[in-house]
Amino acid sequence: MKSESLRCGARMRAAIAAARALLAQLETAATDAIAIGKRIDELQAASASSEGDDERRDRKLATCSALKRKLEAMNAATLFCESERELEEITRFAKLVQKKQAYRKKAKKRQRVVAAILRAMPIERTREFVDPETIDLKTLIEIRTAWDRFIVPPRTFPGSSTIPPHFVPPPATPSAQWAVYVNATRTLTPTL
Repeated sequence: MKSESLRCGARMRAAIAAARALLAQLETAATDAIAIGKRIDELQAASASSEGDDERRDRKLATCSALKRKLEAMNAATLFCESERELEEITRFAKLVQKKQAYRKKAKKRQRVVAAILRAMPIERTREFVDPETIDLKTLIEIRTAWDRFIVPPRTFPGSSTIPPHFVPPPATPSAQWAVYVNATRTLTPTL
């Protein structure tokens, strides 16, 4: 199967090269025919004897038509593939490539639009840089509550709350161990 596809690819490249060569020949022959036609028109205005130029123009036009017939004789089934199945596989693959390219274009456009929207949005307080040396407790609480609301909005699903799941609430009757923890955090927290 792989060798078939390699042979088909080689035939395809050779056929494309041959078609390009024929197109180049056709273009040069067409430009020559146009130039000869213009020269004939100029000479007819100057004199009536332009039979040699007419013959040259007819030969160029015959060459152009022969090249055109050769190009038309090269159809995709005979050029690239030995069977219709191979041709269908190639066309299916080409359509898939075009579809992927279109999807990538749309995805890039979507990313550019999202980036433009994000650039246009004002920076929120929770996204700003907060200097840890100048932060006070009120600012820290504001940032934490905004972050908690962002993570788990209340009433989004049963049992949700803005209190983090790892938070251990104090017992109903505080123990000595809890009191030691509270006193230790009070001494570590700077008062402003």
